[in-house]
Amino acid sequence: MPRPDSVNNAQIIRTATAASKMPILQDSRAAEFTRVLHHEVGHWLIGKWVGFHPADVQIKLVREGNPGYQLYAHDGAGHWVAWGACTTWLYRKVSSLNDQIRYLANREALLLAGAVYENVHLNDVAEPGQKKDLSSDAVWRLCQGNATGSQDFKPYREIATLHVNLSIHEDETSAGGLQNALEANEVDDPFGEAIRCGFHDIVRLLVDHRRRTEVAAFVRDADEHAHVAWQEAVDPNNFVLEGTVLETLYAKHNLAELAHGDETFHRTAPSIAAVNKLRSVLSGSHEELLRRPGLVGETR
Repeated sequence: MPRPDSVNNAQIIRTATAASKMPILQDSRAAEFTRVLHHEVGHWLIGKWVGFHPADVQIKLVREGNPGYQLYAHDGAGHWVAWGACTTWLYRKVSSLNDQIRYLANREALLLAGAVYENVHLNDVAEPGQKKDLSSDAVWRLCQGNATGSQDFKPYREIATLHVNLSIHEDETSAGGLQNALEANEVDDPFGEAIRCGFHDIVRLLVDHRRRTEVAAFVRDADEHAHVAWQEAVDPNNFVLEGTVLETLYAKHNLAELAHGDETFHRTAPSIAAVNKLRSVLSGSHEELLRRPGLVGETR
């Protein structure tokens, strides 16, 4: 794999500048391509930000009636549907409980970043007069059922479950806003509530992060470069945005310097949710625990 600095930065800037002058391909295909591009760029950027090792972004488009369309179709896809992937190496040395919690918090942020970045994009391209919604509830809806973030939500919930389990045994002084929220409300499912509160806390952090000037500029450049490369691709229905290009844009906007020492996604809920409510539940009898919803896993 070539070094990130082997990509000509001036060429990327010229390519991005030319993007706005090129005609868009078929509307629904372009819309699907762009939606998935922003989703995967979100995974790439947050993965890089927290210290994982993202590489290439792949986007595949399928036309209605062709094999694979029904498998990946979702509401609003039109007659084209796209799906993507961001190759990421997740290796990290983990030698303590704090290392484990940090790792899980980073992984959760990476998984949810795709839906957050996709939702920001959908709001940016909304028709005039159409209601915009950057709330964590909107992202939650993108992660349910067969919606576009559902494949990321499934591993998120598993990781968040482990995260809460580890957090229960943290020192009580690490408990934060989630503990207070649980203590203020009698809930039937404290374990599930911990996961849901954690989801909304992480999403809010991701939305704020996406709004940063440098991050917005990175996403804009990645979008413009990808669209030029896509329209020039031999097979635009099987597109690869090379990680070296994203690495160069990451350096161009000094994001490595900004990410250094940033703790935004290292101690996110539910890592701060030692939660007295959960401790009291888990101190009960085994039979009592089995009657509690949300404390027993379900496999389908």
